[in-house]
Amino acid sequence: MKVMQWLKRIAGWGILILSFITGLTIVINEGQTIGMKIIQYVFFSALPVSLGFLLAKGRERLKDSWFMYLRVYTFVTLLFPAYMFIIEYGFIDYKAALKTSNDIHFDTNSAQWIISVKILLLSGLAILFSVLYIKGFKSLKGYEIGLFFLLFVLNPFVMFLTKDDYRAIRDEQIVFSQFGNKEIIGWDEVEKAELDPYVSGGIGEGSEESFKWEFSFQTKNGKVYTFDNFYYNERDVKQSFQLQKKIDQEGIQLTIVMLDENEWEQLNSEDRDDSSLRDQFYDLIFYDPVQDEYSI
Repeated sequence: MKVMQWLKRIAGWGILILSFITGLTIVINEGQTIGMKIIQYVFFSALPVSLGFLLAKGRERLKDSWFMYLRVYTFVTLLFPAYMFIIEYGFIDYKAALKTSNDIHFDTNSAQWIISVKILLLSGLAILFSVLYIKGFKSLKGYEIGLFFLLFVLNPFVMFLTKDDYRAIRDEQIVFSQFGNKEIIGWDEVEKAELDPYVSGGIGEGSEESFKWEFSFQTKNGKVYTFDNFYYNERDVKQSFQLQKKIDQEGIQLTIVMLDENEWEQLNSEDRDDSSLRDQFYDLIFYDPVQDEYSI
């Protein structure tokens, strides 16, 4: 008898996993009409998941907790994809429309701290909503419910406030748009530029550090505009070469800040194989590894 129960539970969990995957696949598949999605979702995911819960949990336990299991299922297969859809199409795609064909470098946020705040707000809202949806209001303490409603209001407010925020280095100008204030800086206004490598920490304790660099531009009136989101990858190295070429064409003095010991260690940890990307980066910062010196 115990063996049969054990086999039923294994079969039930197998059906559950397959049904969750199937439900997610149906929801995120863009090649189907809404009507076809509903039919497939019900017959190939919702009904099998009911059988899976019945086998894995048993009839008596399912009778007592079926509504909670239903909420878990709909959260994973419906609400979470909808949440990601809102972020991707309501935020990322909107920002992508601000790009132009003349962009050398484009950043969807006017400052790195802004994206960090957005991630923290969205993550907090997603976590509290998942607990609230699955377990109900009674599972949250008073201050947690208050925090949920605060985040519920703050997220759309911050999204709206920063909807037109971006930084762009274009062939004809530099653009800084922050909190509705758009600044356009012509290349003839830039007095000097600087490329400065640094090690960036992730968001939250224990998050991984990464090797990055920034380009900063100082205008003739002393104002500095910084682009601090260049990562150690082929795309950003290529963009940096294009930007370096543009700076040279405009006759602007470019200063390369030498890597310190911590930055060298981080670079070596991210690229242990001395790849061709490493050679390109050395060319970017005018570093000769044989002579161990900078040529600028």
